[in-house]
Amino acid sequence: MKKRVVLAFLLVLLVSLAGCSVQVTTPSGYGSLSGYVYIPANSRYTGLSVDDALISSQGMAPDGYEPLEHAEVWISGKTNYIYYTDGNGQFFIPEVASGWRTINVRHDELRNTLKATVQVSANVHNVLDKPLYAGIGYYVIIGISDYQYLEDIPGPRQDALLVSETLFRDNYLAGIGYKLIDSQATKSAIRSRIQSIVSFTDNTKDDYLVIYFAGLSGLDYISPYDADGERWSTEITDVDLESWLSAFPGDVTVIIDGSESGTMADGRPFGSLALGTKQKYTVIASAGKDENTIYDKNFGHSVFTYFLAKGLERDQYGRARADTNGDGDITATELYDYIYDEMRWYYNNWQDHESHRPYIKKGTSANNVLFRY
Repeated sequence: MKKRVVLAFLLVLLVSLAGCSVQVTTPSGYGSLSGYVYIPANSRYTGLSVDDALISSQGMAPDGYEPLEHAEVWISGKTNYIYYTDGNGQFFIPEVASGWRTINVRHDELRNTLKATVQVSANVHNVLDKPLYAGIGYYVIIGISDYQYLEDIPGPRQDALLVSETLFRDNYLAGIGYKLIDSQATKSAIRSRIQSIVSFTDNTKDDYLVIYFAGLSGLDYISPYDADGERWSTEITDVDLESWLSAFPGDVTVIIDGSESGTMADGRPFGSLALGTKQKYTVIASAGKDENTIYDKNFGHSVFTYFLAKGLERDQYGRARADTNGDGDITATELYDYIYDEMRWYYNNWQDHESHRPYIKKGTSANNVLFRY
């Protein structure tokens, strides 16, 4: 059986009605359709292993999966007829016109509505016999405070842990997250993680990727754990990062907390390629050229990441602070706007001599949902 890694957004509809004693009658030229909707168990960023992704043809949730209850299911062209999955993840749609039909599945835990074409035969009960896929979200969180050769710096390790905790604990989007902390975040390890995710996607353009980095950085580069500060080959330049990400079929959002981090996508690449030249990339960075990222010991975090996390937290009214329109979803643009406003207040309208302004390069993913609560 072919494994498709990370089915965190992967939605599997599989069916078996063996042993059902209910007699179903449908008009001539119509058939009925049923199925089960499953998502990986604990898929809300609780550490689902890539190796746990399984596909089963049984009418019960296979090991590692759980039913998706109260998902909306309908056939295109019949939007007034919406059906819901039950506690077992099962749905049943009566009186579906025979022929090729588009089935839709929608749920708050799914980033996008799942659509797939199925063939319905007349005068029989039809069961789905293939898996259907929704877009999958991948999150890679990197934080380096303890470098192998460079000076240690306070903040990035805790910044990354804060971001991963907020995303993995509170995000109602199903997805898979990876953490690379300190010695785990070598140049080769970061490259390998991104490349392995690319291999998982199976060219699905609905998939999306979010990368967060906190650590040492400079003009057009970020420093992995094993950077030596002397050779470009040990750094991750904008060229390197773009080349690793270029094969990813969907949208990419890169968030960088480090000095001069905005130069990774400022349109002036270190080489012939950069994140700033293609619309598939949205980049949010903590500082512009000639600006240093500031660590606030009272926060225990950098100013940028502190407000990033605050933007994802709920206020006393139960609404996330960065959720401008109150729809329960936070986009990259909404998150950046919140960070910018809070940092402007923190730095006294940029009058503080330590001021550094966050930067955004908007791509096609700028208005895509990154966080749902």
